[in-house]
Amino acid sequence: MPPRRAAHPFAVSVLVACVLAGCSPKSPVVQSPVVQNNAPARRHMTQAQLGAEMQQSGTMSQKDYIRIDNLEAKTEKTHQMSDEDFAWTLSLLKTATNPIARARAMSALSDIYPMTSARDAQTRSAVGPYLTSKDPLDQSSAVMVYRSIERDGLRK
Repeated sequence: MPPRRAAHPFAVSVLVACVLAGCSPKSPVVQSPVVQNNAPARRHMTQAQLGAEMQQSGTMSQKDYIRIDNLEAKTEKTHQMSDEDFAWTLSLLKTATNPIARARAMSALSDIYPMTSARDAQTRSAVGPYLTSKDPLDQSSAVMVYRSIERDGLRK
């Protein structure tokens, strides 16, 4: 069994919480009393409710949120992803306009182990442009995927 990945799902969860709280990647890191008061209520929200908030905030559609959330959880446990899910994740990465949506896609991709040569090439091609992105979340997510691929290459 491969070693457990670093805490990147937690980091993504923090970013998701930030979006749901109404902040953006460029907003200052100051939490208002309103956000602090709503935090306990958000912990008890269903996946569908969280997805609806993601859609309302413009991060991603509710349907995409639910699918990527389930896919991340499954891939983190099994380190496998079906061809259909892999293609969909690459498509989400390509079409997403929000860095948080792209980070979720890259998080799922970084958990695939072992990665075939074909998937390795497709993943590098899809993630590569984000290595030089001006958005720090895109950059760090892309680096995370590349490090994962490199680690997997050393294990083969």
